[in-house]
Amino acid sequence: KFLHFKGKDKTLLDALQHFKDKQGNISRTAPTGFLNEAETQSLVSETGKFRVSLYKAHLFLHVAEKLKAGRLNLKHSYKYRSLDDYQIPTDIWQANKEEYLRRAGMTGFADGASVIKRLKQKLDERYRQTNQAILAGKNPYLN
Repeated sequence: KFLHFKGKDKTLLDALQHFKDKQGNISRTAPTGFLNEAETQSLVSETGKFRVSLYKAHLFLHVAEKLKAGRLNLKHSYKYRSLDDYQIPTDIWQANKEEYLRRAGMTGFADGASVIKRLKQKLDERYRQTNQAILAGKNPYLN
């Protein structure tokens, strides 16, 4: 009830918000969009009674699954925080980019396009060397 979730799974986030709004006292009106068809059908007993405990179990299992998959994040968690929360905010990065790169000893990587170009050239050269070795029969691992 007290955790702050973020993520892209709107149906699960809606269910969590409903759970919070109702203080955990949910009923048949609880959102079921995050459940598969079998899970949804299992929520109603043969007598027509809504199985609250089963709904909560499904909800918590889906939350755990989405947390592990990185599709759901906890705002105040070290382990399950969104990847974006670990990054330097864009405006701060833009204002201090040169200083950050200098301190990290990475000024050679400031121009991404030139780095990619150099890497492509190196990769192309390595492929050329490998292919020439194959054609000359110098690679003992190929028949």
